[in-house]
Amino acid sequence: MPRGNATWLVGRRELAWIVIGALLYGGTSWLTNISPLSGALGGEIRPGVAIPIIMGFTMGPVVGFSVGFLGNLFTDLIGPYPPDLSSAVVLHDYIRTFNLNWQVGNGLMGFVPGLYALFY
Repeated sequence: MPRGNATWLVGRRELAWIVIGALLYGGTSWLTNISPLSGALGGEIRPGVAIPIIMGFTMGPVVGFSVGFLGNLFTDLIGPYPPDLSSAVVLHDYIRTFNLNWQVGNGLMGFVPGLYALFY
C-alpha cells in the first residue's frame, strides 16, 4: 500500500511537479556544467542530482523518472553542444547527439527511490 504522496498515477499535481522538478534539475545542472572534473571524461560536479532523487522519494517512481529524464534532456538541449543534424533522419540525429542512455540513467536515479517510497 502506498504511503504518503508516492503513487503510480499521474494527475495534475504530479504533472506540475514533473515540470517544476525537470526545470529545476535542468537549470541547476546547466549552471554547474562549468565545473568539470579533471581526469574524468565528460564528468562534472552536479549537485542537482539530488532533485530527481528527492522527487522520487516524495512523489513516486513516475515523477522521479520523469524529472531525471526530462531534466537531463533539458540540460542537453540548452547546453553548449547543439545537435548534429547531418543525416536526413532528425530523430536518429537527436538520439545520437543527446545519448538517450544518459537520459534513461538519470531517470532511473529518480525511479529507484520512488519504488522505495512506494513500497516501504
